[in-house]
Amino acid sequence: VHQAATLLGRNQLEALLISIGARSVLPDPPAENGFDHSRFWATSSRRATLASLIAARIDPTRQSENFTAALLQDMGIPVLVSREARYGDVLAQWHAEDADLATLEQEVFGWHHGEVAAWLGERWDFPEHYLDLLRMHHAATPASHLLPAQLVAPIREADVEGHHQVIAAAEAVGLAPDETVALMDEAEE
Repeated sequence: VHQAATLLGRNQLEALLISIGARSVLPDPPAENGFDHSRFWATSSRRATLASLIAARIDPTRQSENFTAALLQDMGIPVLVSREARYGDVLAQWHAEDADLATLEQEVFGWHHGEVAAWLGERWDFPEHYLDLLRMHHAATPASHLLPAQLVAPIREADVEGHHQVIAAAEAVGLAPDETVALMDEAEE
């Protein structure tokens, strides 16, 4: 364990443990009311891979942290599907419309899934920089060194939704649109 920790480094080891730990304790609600477990984790994985690839271009030292942050940014959703009876209706509306999920949640509940994810992260003693990103992954303002994870937040479960937003946001931090599209293709593979 000591050798592995030395080889990986603290950031990568921390990211790996947080990913595995959180994934293992999140509920696995049945596929209903707009939630599909497989689709949810496939999208989370696609976001995480893309965030890691973008980080490799703009801040390689934060690659694993951005992967983890993007993987877990929506971890409040399976909890909400399991615990809040009306949440399925909000998810179904989100899938049917071109709206921001956090905005819909705020209108109905007065809070959004990013806040729930941050509450979970606090309970599990996540480092503060993860908590900030979990809370703010739908915000317009950048979240420090986890910017690549925030850039990929608009990617939705439907294959092409949100891609134009990611391309525009990545261009604002110096990635050419064709480079971002190539990274998206690589993440998809």
